[in-house]
Amino acid sequence: MSTTVRDRLGAVTGAAFVVLILVGNQMATAGSGQSAHPTGDQVLRDAAHQVSSASVAAGVALEVLGFGAFLVFLGYLADVLRRTAGGRRGSIAAGTGIVSGAVMVAVKLGSAAPIMALWADHGTISPQLALVLNDLGGVAFVISWLPSAIFVAAAAAALHRAGLVGRPTAYCGFVLRRRWPGLDHHRHP
Repeated sequence: MSTTVRDRLGAVTGAAFVVLILVGNQMATAGSGQSAHPTGDQVLRDAAHQVSSASVAAGVALEVLGFGAFLVFLGYLADVLRRTAGGRRGSIAAGTGIVSGAVMVAVKLGSAAPIMALWADHGTISPQLALVLNDLGGVAFVISWLPSAIFVAAAAAALHRAGLVGRPTAYCGFVLRRRWPGLDHHRHP
């Protein structure tokens, strides 16, 4: 496989990440209450719906595939930044971007654990425990915003330093780092 084809496939995984998580999120959250402060009973009703919904299962699968695509994109990005360094030592921004992207994926996937535990035990747990599990997933989701913002800013700086994007694009990355958390607004993977 030529480098050009490999590079194009690597770049496509970044776009696939965005599409997969956006479509998957819409499917996974359809039909669920979107209250910012649900009661334990609402959480249990939503869990019962989500467990029995093929749309939710497909949406979650798409989101997980999206995060897998993002990991491939991180590998591609690391390779591109290494190649453009041309024997020079890599930049701190490049390393920071790759590490923060991997941390973001780990935290986001970890935020699914309480929700999936809720799904597994929704028929036997109390509304209070259901609320705690839901809140744990929500807090982990919010925590994922920090590495997400660092990824966008560091990747923008590294790509600019490597000469792969101009100043306007790099500045967009710095601005978007503040907006990245709004890209996906759910509480599970």
